[in-house]
Amino acid sequence: MTNKAVLVCFIVVLVSLLITLGFWQLQRAEQKQNILDQQQHQLALPAIEFNPDYQNLEDIHYRKVVMHGRYDCQHQILLDNKHYQHKPGFHVITALSGSKGKTSILINRGWIPMQSNRQPESLYQQCPKQVVRVEGTATAFPALGFHFESPADSEYNQWPKIELELDAVKLSYALGYPVTDYLVLSDPDNKHGFIRNWQIKPTISPQKHKAYAVQWFAMAIVLVMISLWKYITRHDNQIKQ
Repeated sequence: MTNKAVLVCFIVVLVSLLITLGFWQLQRAEQKQNILDQQQHQLALPAIEFNPDYQNLEDIHYRKVVMHGRYDCQHQILLDNKHYQHKPGFHVITALSGSKGKTSILINRGWIPMQSNRQPESLYQQCPKQVVRVEGTATAFPALGFHFESPADSEYNQWPKIELELDAVKLSYALGYPVTDYLVLSDPDNKHGFIRNWQIKPTISPQKHKAYAVQWFAMAIVLVMISLWKYITRHDNQIKQ
């Protein structure tokens, strides 16, 4: 194969890759738009009181839910690597045992700051012992994109637990009772919580994905135009010679 043929093949492959990336970004934009549409639909519905034994996340994702129960204040989880206004801290996760069902509900009660020694402030100890009413939004566990084996995975007798990710199976084993495999984000109006400035929308908006798609398509067009210009210029020079 000549050098010219190799160059043509390389350009064809590169243009194909750029176009593929453009269409992939358009697909991502459509997926994000579907998520936003689902969120808006669910959030517009009235709050429901639910039984975690019979309703899973698919039934109530992004839905406002109401619960009555007692917090397990002695066994709390502090979700590490959470930032608020560029400050490091933790999300306080507390299981709520309700009057309905045997499964306890994991409640995200909000953000607390981290001390200079990377230990949490004692704010998480502000936990009511009486029956409380909690209203919030059901959502999936925050995803890291990979599994991280933290030291706390084996320290079942140490509370509060500092975790980088949530695992319902491990937490159920450590707590001694079943818990939901999703979270409820406590509304800011609820008592007995901390800083709750929830951002449940996708990190990258559909508009950004579309902008990325335009960039990939534009790069493909520019590459094709440069290749054609080079070909025409070389062809004209050959004719003149």
